[in-house]
Amino acid sequence: MKKPWIWIGLVIGAALFIAWLLAVYLRIQSEHLIVDRSGAQEAQQRMLVRSASDVARALLVPILVLIYALPVSVGLPIALGIARLLPASAQQRDRIRAIALTICASLVIGILAGITNPRYSYVSMPLLASLLGAAVVLSWEQDPTLPSRRLLSQGLKICCVLWFVAHLVLTVMAVKKSAQVDPREHLSTPWIVLVAATAASVSVGVMGLVVTDIRRRAWCVALMIVLVGIPFAEMKNAERTHFSGRAAGVELRQLLPADTQVSIASLNRDLPQIFYYAGVPVKAFGEKRLADLVTAPGNRWVALSEDEYHTIFAGTWGALSKVTPLKMVNDTVYLAWYEPRSVPTTDRVKP
Repeated sequence: MKKPWIWIGLVIGAALFIAWLLAVYLRIQSEHLIVDRSGAQEAQQRMLVRSASDVARALLVPILVLIYALPVSVGLPIALGIARLLPASAQQRDRIRAIALTICASLVIGILAGITNPRYSYVSMPLLASLLGAAVVLSWEQDPTLPSRRLLSQGLKICCVLWFVAHLVLTVMAVKKSAQVDPREHLSTPWIVLVAATAASVSVGVMGLVVTDIRRRAWCVALMIVLVGIPFAEMKNAERTHFSGRAAGVELRQLLPADTQVSIASLNRDLPQIFYYAGVPVKAFGEKRLADLVTAPGNRWVALSEDEYHTIFAGTWGALSKVTPLKMVNDTVYLAWYEPRSVPTTDRVKP
């Protein structure tokens, strides 16, 4: 009786997936959206190890992943050590070994696939948390005199120190990145929140070092992990504001009359956030369709990347006037009035 329902579920899931693909395809075609295939192309190129240097880097990736996952990755050897002490008939023993083998197998697959960037092997990290949780639970149930429990207790002490260091580093980075944000964004550093979170982290960390009960120490570590999220969130908020392009978008909206359409090419892929904040209608020709943009009939406003701007200015397609550079962190977008083949090249304006 269960098999028909399984097949029905698979058919429904496949139908929904195909419907989603069709909807995406139709929207891409109707709005001339850009499909970023660079990830698939990179995966195809890096599917197998091709040189001795790639072999060395691929072998280094599992080590880096375990280092990046500290202190959670300490659960791998500790859990395996605890599993060795359990009875052969214990279900926990087989489960721990199965999870550990899955982690190791995923890292080995990464080596065979030629993965040289550690971030592509992050898929192994969530399972490390399961092993660490198993190590904590089983250590609580064991005799306090056993080495594994004492090792876990000392490990939690080290975690208190590590998480405080991480909290301090992230707080400094949050303040530093907030100071780098464009003044037009009017972003203020949340000093009260950062100072309060740091003080709480110090208090909880000291408590975790002082208490002797392993459960209380574990709760202190867990609370410190939560507190680390505060400076991390502020750091990411400042970082995203720094690169958001909101100020450039607001400036673009102020420069144009209401409901004025802007023609773009590569900016539809590279800096779409500008037009989101500007709220102006956009006609996107496509990432590599600058020629289509400049040969389309009619005078119009265009927004160009630096390369596109210099290409049009040096070419013979038409004339740019009323040029306004919109400054961003690492880019400059040029808003200009474009007249295809209607104005002599000597009348072009360059800022």
